[in-house]
Amino acid sequence: MSNRGKLARPPQNNHPTVIIIPTINYRKLRDIPAFTASVSTSQKRINAKGVVKFDKVWTNNGNHYDPNTGIFQAPREGLYYVSTTLMSASGKLVYAHIWQNEKRTVGLYPGTGYSEATANMVLNLKKGDKVTVRSGGQSDLYSSNDYYSVFSAYLIA
Repeated sequence: MSNRGKLARPPQNNHPTVIIIPTINYRKLRDIPAFTASVSTSQKRINAKGVVKFDKVWTNNGNHYDPNTGIFQAPREGLYYVSTTLMSASGKLVYAHIWQNEKRTVGLYPGTGYSEATANMVLNLKKGDKVTVRSGGQSDLYSSNDYYSVFSAYLIA
């Protein structure tokens, strides 16, 4: 006789059944340094070596990103994933780099007019290190309420 489609009977040994349900400690997740911010203005000109200020903050665990300065400051030593996507304004260029303190790292060059480029890095940061996105020359960003230009970082380990 097949047991297919029948309900299982509880054990007959009078011992309670224990079900372990894994949980996530959400407090710990909120403690992980992480942020994502976008440029909200329709067009933004950035001079050479000027810091891009991503003013629309989506996530900012620990408030280590400052939208007024465009600086993410590492709250502790660790391995961080950093990413930025920039979109050029109509008929304009964007040329930029991710900076770690005063050291220029990877660059991006989307080209002219509503073009996007993305740069990603994994950086070993010390406590207090500053990460920014800076223009490599005069750059004109395009953004709107679709938030095309974005900057993010989070602690990996």
